[in-house]
Amino acid sequence: MKILNYKKLALLVLVFSFSCVDMEVINTNEPDQDRVLSDPKDIVGLVANAYSTWYDATHWYDGVGLFMNTASDNTTCSWGNQAMRDMSWEPRKAWDNTPSYGYGGTTEWAFNNMYSSIAAANSALDAVDRGLDFGQDEDRVIAFSKFIQGISLGYLALVFDQAYIVTEKTPQDELLNPVLKPYTEVSAAAIALLDEAIAASVNSFTIDAPWLGGTEMSNVEFAALANSYAARIMAYTPRNKTQNDAVVWADVLAYANKGIQSDFNIQGDGWTKWENEAMVYSVFGGWARTDMRIVNMLDPTQPARWDDNSSFPHPPETPAGEPGVDKRIYSDFQYLSSNNFRTERGYYHFSNYRVSRYDYHIGDYLGDMPEMLVAENDMLRAEAEVRMGNTGNAAAI
Repeated sequence: MKILNYKKLALLVLVFSFSCVDMEVINTNEPDQDRVLSDPKDIVGLVANAYSTWYDATHWYDGVGLFMNTASDNTTCSWGNQAMRDMSWEPRKAWDNTPSYGYGGTTEWAFNNMYSSIAAANSALDAVDRGLDFGQDEDRVIAFSKFIQGISLGYLALVFDQAYIVTEKTPQDELLNPVLKPYTEVSAAAIALLDEAIAASVNSFTIDAPWLGGTEMSNVEFAALANSYAARIMAYTPRNKTQNDAVVWADVLAYANKGIQSDFNIQGDGWTKWENEAMVYSVFGGWARTDMRIVNMLDPTQPARWDDNSSFPHPPETPAGEPGVDKRIYSDFQYLSSNNFRTERGYYHFSNYRVSRYDYHIGDYLGDMPEMLVAENDMLRAEAEVRMGNTGNAAAI
């Protein structure tokens, strides 16, 4: 069974190498692997947890979310946690990819958890190929496993310049000797797998709420979610203008047009299993703030950058009813009259606003944690129309 080789692959793709004394400890309470992977119920349980593993890779504190927020000037923070400061230096630094880098675990966490998700999906699909009888669960096992393969490879393509393309069809020798592929090929493979997930969703089934963090979905709703992920991955993969122009935007539009019709939210469970830690630490008091670049987009009278000197005046709060202002600055953001960042790390980290939209979640850590909003799907539709020259259609959206 291929799961043995998927586990070997997980060892091969570790960022760091470890050595230890050879030893064998037999755990008599551990179920036999062959027996577990021959029981359809156990395999369904394996698949049911695959999205949670993917969610941890993309949203957990240990991953890349916090430093990508500061690197993109979406948020600003001078604290070192999870490379937030290192990736927000001005001028920017290159990523330190050496084994000794203190925050190297952020990329290791994302990389390895993606392949853990893929391994679960591959094992389930391999069991289907071996003829294991899943009964009425077979359609949703196939669709969900293909979905997991697709979004996992898709996010590897978004984050890394190279990754391994492994599915249940990958030959044994290639699993033992994997070859890194450029992110463009990884992204294309992801879209193809999401196409398979969509095609496998034609038959009626229900995705249980725990599989997707508290949201139950019919096969039709699940296909729509897969379409939105395909549009997201295809539109966000390019690294430069040339690649952006080369995207088949008609395909992005087609996916987005078949995408979600209602917001897809993960339900917070009190920080037990499901928590968007990257979001929490980006909005938590004393942590990250909204970068002045974003504040200026909301209110053009606000400075787009905090000058890197002690004499720069703290910008005043945007007055209520100010003309030409995005009204979300009043509803989704909170004005702060002082800064708590360390001045020796650069005044350019300073900001006068923080995101307050999700304050309802802070404290008990319950309720909606947005993962895919209809607004994003609509913006993908609009961007595709603009890229194809249909500005009128985009404006209507």
